[in-house]
Amino acid sequence: MSKKMEMCFGLLAAMHVKFYRKRNFVKMEVTELRIRKVTAEGKLKAYVTVTFDNCFVVHNVKVIEGQSGLFIAMPSRKTANGEYKDVAHPISADFRNALQEKILAEFAAGHFDESAAED
Repeated sequence: MSKKMEMCFGLLAAMHVKFYRKRNFVKMEVTELRIRKVTAEGKLKAYVTVTFDNCFVVHNVKVIEGQSGLFIAMPSRKTANGEYKDVAHPISADFRNALQEKILAEFAAGHFDESAAED
């Protein structure tokens, strides 16, 4: 295991991880959001890269315009039978809501990564 990886695991275990007694799960902090706005017409508005605790990254979270407003969709892949399955996703509704609120607030504020614009 590399020194950098050991350091990340150490940070997760010792400093940045918060344990909740009630559910006994780990809460990771969002340390970076990179939002790439999609300029093409359609429901897809942006792709987002989310970094947790400076150690774990999730690419291709999507900001989508739905009938009742914006929402996020987690990265997914198409299975052999044509269904889409999430590649990564929050386990708890509370964490999913918090992540969505954070992403949509940054999107609404216009904090886009202009260096990696998508079409």
